[in-house]
Amino acid sequence: ESSVKHGDLPLSNGSLFYFGSTKSEQEVFSRTLPKVKAPPVAAKTYNVRVVLFQGIDEGSKVGVEEHHLNKHLKFLVSKTPKHGLQCLGGAWDAEKDGVGSNGAPDEAALCKAAVRLVKEEVDVDLGGVKAWFKLLEVLYIRPAEVIRGRMYPEEREQTVFLVPQLAKALMPSEDAYTAQLVKVAEDAHAAAMAKWEKEDAERKAKAAAEAEKAEAEAKKAGDAAKPAPEDQPPSP
Repeated sequence: ESSVKHGDLPLSNGSLFYFGSTKSEQEVFSRTLPKVKAPPVAAKTYNVRVVLFQGIDEGSKVGVEEHHLNKHLKFLVSKTPKHGLQCLGGAWDAEKDGVGSNGAPDEAALCKAAVRLVKEEVDVDLGGVKAWFKLLEVLYIRPAEVIRGRMYPEEREQTVFLVPQLAKALMPSEDAYTAQLVKVAEDAHAAAMAKWEKEDAERKAKAAAEAEKAEAEAKKAGDAAKPAPEDQPPSP
């Protein structure tokens, strides 16, 4: 079961982030963030943000002594047209993530929310993470006020930033990751081909139907234009 740890975060967590060395590989993993309907405004809301920290590889510790530590720390974030760069995550959901004894999310609910939100946003499963470190907690308070004769109640928004310890999260090996990358590319190619074949078949069927309709209309117009035989007896 996941839990929030209190103490120092180990810098060597044995995790690496990879997004593809070529543009085609990067396009395979590019995703458009789903448009989620904003929840109704409540008196107090809770958010969870996940700080995916790559850590320092054991083989690169020598280089840490030569360069500043900041040059070796890397984080995985998302980028949206509206908000720019931001940590992965979003709003806590009581029904999906659970609640604590006081009606607010406890540490277990926050961890569950973090796993769910990252899975929904970038399709990365952090269900194997057993230890989460609380990096930061921000409490935003907007006091009650009256604007143009309308009373706005006080609103509170609490955001917790969690750092997962990925070293013990049963992340895939390099070979397993490579196989997964190949499968994702093959599935994307197969889906694109199936879509193209379907659209091509629909185009051909539509063109054949239009040609058949045009031929029938031309034949009908030709029959109507034919003169009546002179020796045909008049109709009674």
